[in-house]
Amino acid sequence: GRCITYDKVCNLVDDCGDESDEAQCTNSFKCAKSQVYISMAKRCDGTIDCMDYSDECNEYCDKEIIEGVFFKFAAWVIGSFAVLMNLVSLWRGLFDPWIENKVGLVNRVFKILISIGDFMTGVYLLLIALV
Repeated sequence: GRCITYDKVCNLVDDCGDESDEAQCTNSFKCAKSQVYISMAKRCDGTIDCMDYSDECNEYCDKEIIEGVFFKFAAWVIGSFAVLMNLVSLWRGLFDPWIENKVGLVNRVFKILISIGDFMTGVYLLLIALV
């Protein structure tokens, strides 16, 4: 790092460029997947300050994105159903050779795009149900 004045140490900003002025500070928390530092007072306060939720959903806060067995199970069931049904829909949309006209083609493209979005939502539900 480079030399900085004392007032730049532990100010929640990486002034050195290598995080050496913030790494040992007890007043800050570093978001897990970014280079952002937040005040320790903002960790586990119920307000999401890190884009990756690491200030609220971690072992220190004892919180998860989905809490409770019932909701995790429901997210798993809905996610599994969404993944399975949208895979079927995508298969039928991509490999059914019969198209009546241009309107049918446009409808098929819209159906495929919606199925892709729903499939990704199902995958997301499965991931948060398992985490």
